[in-house]
Amino acid sequence: IIDDIQEFKTQGHNDLAEYGGVAGGIVSVVSKSGTNEYHGTMWEFLRNEKMDARGYFQAARVPLRQNMYGVSGGGPLSIPRLYNGKNRSFVYAAWEGYKQRLANENGALAPTDAMRNGDFSAWGQQLYDPYSTTFNSTTGAYSRAPIAGNILPPSEINPISQLYQTLIPHAGAMINGNNLFVPGKSATNQDAGSLRADQYIGNSDQIMFRYSEYAQLVNQPGGTIGVSTWLIDGHNWVSHETHTFGPTAV
Repeated sequence: IIDDIQEFKTQGHNDLAEYGGVAGGIVSVVSKSGTNEYHGTMWEFLRNEKMDARGYFQAARVPLRQNMYGVSGGGPLSIPRLYNGKNRSFVYAAWEGYKQRLANENGALAPTDAMRNGDFSAWGQQLYDPYSTTFNSTTGAYSRAPIAGNILPPSEINPISQLYQTLIPHAGAMINGNNLFVPGKSATNQDAGSLRADQYIGNSDQIMFRYSEYAQLVNQPGGTIGVSTWLIDGHNWVSHETHTFGPTAV
């Protein structure tokens, strides 16, 4: 969450043990901590096709609804009449939600009307009858008889396959390797949150704890009639103590 970041640093080929065995670059992110004053932020970032221009090769603008919104804030952790956390106890929290609704068109390769009826003469590769498989004990090889003209007899077409074909729209002209274009809607829901607490003990010790969580649920068209759904869920926590031994040692 951008509003939860105090600073960040990019390091190249850092081989220190505290960063792990990473051969490439490292991005270190420092989260915000609370201060003696209460501060907060609210935000909303909006996108939709009403504010976009039509693409040069598009007949119409692609429908888009996208919202990113959240809140963050923190300050001293205090309980009225019981505990005053100024200069000692601090807390900072942030939450962000993201929703996107997008309509797009996916290309797929579907059987032609001739193939639906068993005519694969335009396929370009010879088909063989699996029921004619024979084994030559002398050579140890299998062989099958070719299907004449690559045209399947009606009796060889599986009824389950015929039923499945009724679910798939009919193919059209071949464009860039696809002959079926299916309009579909995709949806993304995402939530992220983070909580950080800092405690100062005297002038020599600082204890910090942070917990962050992230979840993303995506639904989008898959193939000609399917829908792909996946959930990405992440958790991260860190605790840290800094002790000052003196003016020259930490």
